[in-house]
Amino acid sequence: MIDLTQGCMSIAELDASWVIKLTDLSLSYLAQNSKCLEKLYLSGCHQITDSGLTYLAQCPPLRFLDVSHNPDLREDGDGLKVLKMACPGIKIIQEQKEVPNS
Repeated sequence: MIDLTQGCMSIAELDASWVIKLTDLSLSYLAQNSKCLEKLYLSGCHQITDSGLTYLAQCPPLRFLDVSHNPDLREDGDGLKVLKMACPGIKIIQEQKEVPNS
């Protein structure tokens, strides 16, 4: 992930769904190096945690996040709360339903 994010600083959309080795550390590198990221698909990435999602708050252009099929991520978790505050209007898909941005 480090090499990918350093080489793609202007990436706007990334589908990392079902990448089983994607971790919170991966999200940290992604957030640090992908300031243009607008859409991110993390469906089925079971190693990411609620706290890992807070790194994505460093990507204010982020408008869409798919975290479906990640049973450990909670709708009321701090990661999603922080993300909604940092990225107003973001659409978050979790377990086949949209999480309200309120």
